[in-house]
Amino acid sequence: GWYQLTIDSTGRANLLRKDGVTVWQTANGPGPNTNGYELRLNSDGNLVVYNKDLARDDYENGSVVWVSNSFRLGSLTALNRLTLDGVDQWWPDDVNKGRSGGFTWELVGSSPTAAGQTTTATKNFVDTDPLSGDSRSVNITFNLTSVGLGADRYFNNNSGYTGFGWNQIDSITINSFTGLWRHKYDYVAKLTLSSGNPFRANHPTEGTLTEAGAYYTIESTNWRDSMRLVLQDTGRLEIERNDSSFTTWIGFGGSSTEPKVTTETNTPSVTVSGQCGKRVSDCRLRFPNGDASGGLPFGSFPALGNNF
Repeated sequence: GWYQLTIDSTGRANLLRKDGVTVWQTANGPGPNTNGYELRLNSDGNLVVYNKDLARDDYENGSVVWVSNSFRLGSLTALNRLTLDGVDQWWPDDVNKGRSGGFTWELVGSSPTAAGQTTTATKNFVDTDPLSGDSRSVNITFNLTSVGLGADRYFNNNSGYTGFGWNQIDSITINSFTGLWRHKYDYVAKLTLSSGNPFRANHPTEGTLTEAGAYYTIESTNWRDSMRLVLQDTGRLEIERNDSSFTTWIGFGGSSTEPKVTTETNTPSVTVSGQCGKRVSDCRLRFPNGDASGGLPFGSFPALGNNF
């Protein structure tokens, strides 16, 4: 295959195949400038087109023309509970009651009957990276402890409420995951609250609390070390590890066939039979497109199989 990756004078990256067709390109750049543009793979795994007229960190004035949004994307290694001033953070941000009880009840599917009870629950969570929009999933086992919730809660009269909840998440185990995860970014393990959840109805501010979740911070690897930008023979453009074991970004997926320059001719069909007469005219009948001029390759008689 034959492909070419270029940066044009407007600041746009273009991937061309040999017949000149553009198979992939970034958005239009700001236009011609004095010092041109640069395509650079940064140490955080992000592919960036920079305007070389500006300092690289002059983001406000437009030093970054285009980004792949592949920065810090890698394999999920851990989810660490997000805390603020030592307090575990729950979602939604603007709700102060019912989130922890509603989320953990949904994990287990029932309420505890006393404080200090322990249990485990496993759930699969599917969402998208908020920057790239790419799908990801994680399967988590939660280790939970029950606590007493008091008698003055809004859910006292809700069916299934026992006065206790699995509100304390002691630890989690990641069983499996799919997709790419952005290092040090927030992640919410979120669940929809079912109709049997005693923390769902009669909420003092929401009326009905439809969703709840727990905040975590993502730990991931393979997004910084030994990464490279690769343009393969098939035209596949990607960011991958040097050993090709891990890919974090694909700009163009490539083609299974080599791109060709196509020309048309109106050469008539000729049927030749019998023994070769060992003359140039015989070869012209058998090989009407022997060279660019429509004749024979210089210095050879293909019908004879000899070179002179």
